[in-house]
Amino acid sequence: MKKISLALIVVIALVVPLILAACQTSAGESKPATQNLSIIMGEGKIVQEINGKEELTGEFHRWEPDVLVVNKGDKVVLTVTNPRGHAHSFILPEFGVATQKLESRGGSATVEFNADKAGVFQYACATPFNEETGDCGADHQRQVGYLIVLER
Repeated sequence: MKKISLALIVVIALVVPLILAACQTSAGESKPATQNLSIIMGEGKIVQEINGKEELTGEFHRWEPDVLVVNKGDKVVLTVTNPRGHAHSFILPEFGVATQKLESRGGSATVEFNADKAGVFQYACATPFNEETGDCGADHQRQVGYLIVLER
């Protein structure tokens, strides 16, 4: 039963961001629009039952939302915030977008770009994991999300 509940939580965690991202689009507009979007470095917790007691056994980082949807031609104003305990940064290479290092517990930056090509583009954390300096986390390679740019 707990495995089914965990599977349901994982499915919800994957589907809800897609629905929310779809609500952020300007679908149906004939002219390009300005999309004001926000994204944060989120954190998930892994809880397992050990000896009849639920215990925290791991954590992971993820972009929230992990999918952003805009239309080709839109101007995107994206605010990136890091409320986590490690420094992170944001990079979307296909559009030449990168933030500086976002310090832990509230570092923030706003970037602007024109979504001038349609497709699916990966964004990620560009701050490599460094335990000594407190940069990023051991799960650095999995801290990705996707920008979907729709044709008008």
